[in-house]
Amino acid sequence: MPFNPYTDSVPNSTDTISGTQPTILDNFTSLDQQFAVNHVALTSASNNGKHNFCSFPVQAADPATTTTECAFYSKALPSTKPALFMRQNNSGSVFQMSGKTPTYTAGPPVQGSTFLPGGLLLQYGWIQVASGATKTITFPYTFSAVPYSVTIAQERSSGNFPSAIIIGGSVTAGAGATFKLSSSSGDDPIYWMAIGPQ
Repeated sequence: MPFNPYTDSVPNSTDTISGTQPTILDNFTSLDQQFAVNHVALTSASNNGKHNFCSFPVQAADPATTTTECAFYSKALPSTKPALFMRQNNSGSVFQMSGKTPTYTAGPPVQGSTFLPGGLLLQYGWIQVASGATKTITFPYTFSAVPYSVTIAQERSSGNFPSAIIIGGSVTAGAGATFKLSSSSGDDPIYWMAIGPQ
């Protein structure tokens, strides 16, 4: 539904109340309609002035900020949906606050991912690898570069626990889509986590 038009030129010093009353009432209606967008109703007795939610039109560029303010805003990412960003005070550093949709696959193998502020992805999972075998793990999302860190650990549920456990992992050079896992100690689950650039 369109908003009532808002007229900022009434009342003038020469206007009569009776002559401008309809326009003034339209202005009150327009202000009430505008305030109702994303806000608790103007007449609310308990939550007046608060937001129901905040929505941000996409900005073409990072906004400037003064030395005493920071900014939250929406900005389009290359070839993807808009994301929420924060800019520090004094037109400082810009941090991405939202990103790829979290995933989870119950498996087995189990794997999932979640976005971390700053433009990072945390991806994780577990898989069983037979002794002497190597398996390739495909990340739920492809990192934009080789991940910064891949951590692996193996669960031991049987056998001689003090014995040596050798597990290995390798990330394909120059790619952020897969990595390989191998084990020398049976078919116990191997847990993995990877952190890297979105």
